[in-house]
Amino acid sequence: MPRPPLSDEDLDATRVRLLAAMAKLVAESGYAAFSMRQLAKEVGLTAGALYRYFPTKHALMVAYWSESIGALYSELSRIAGDVADPRNCLLQMARAYVAFALEDRPRFRTMFLENDHGELGEFGRSATLFAPFHIFRDQVAVAIEAGLLKPMAPDTAAQILWASVHGVLTLAENIDPMDFGDVAALADLAAQTTLAGLA
Repeated sequence: MPRPPLSDEDLDATRVRLLAAMAKLVAESGYAAFSMRQLAKEVGLTAGALYRYFPTKHALMVAYWSESIGALYSELSRIAGDVADPRNCLLQMARAYVAFALEDRPRFRTMFLENDHGELGEFGRSATLFAPFHIFRDQVAVAIEAGLLKPMAPDTAAQILWASVHGVLTLAENIDPMDFGDVAALADLAAQTTLAGLA
């Protein structure tokens, strides 16, 4: 007797589990070592069942990046709508990025620290990938227009501020022998110091 078809909820739950397991495996071993067979074994599915959800490794990675970028964009959009003061808005966005990185370190490593070996070239040229940065940059432009930051190209100021926070997160993730203490507090200090320098 054939098994009853899976519900939409079951399919979604399995999809989420697959994406999380993929990120864990990539974070542990690197993208080059990751395989669909390895993922199937990790989650207890046959290869055939796995391909029902994602037909290729490329499709799996694009789905992972899209959903992760979408989550970050949604949070930054919420902050942009809720926080009226431009400087505070930027600080809250920087903090949201830190939380995004620290609440799911395999996701951060998979997205920003693993070389995609060309797998995401097409996605990397899409507007979707840069949507979180664009909303951040737009808030930088508002702060510049309000006279809260030095007059400069909003892209430049946004890159400087984002890089200060991202740099702390990347160093803390990559350099084990160095004690960075409370990484969230250090990244927050980096954001505040950079904002002060840009003011």
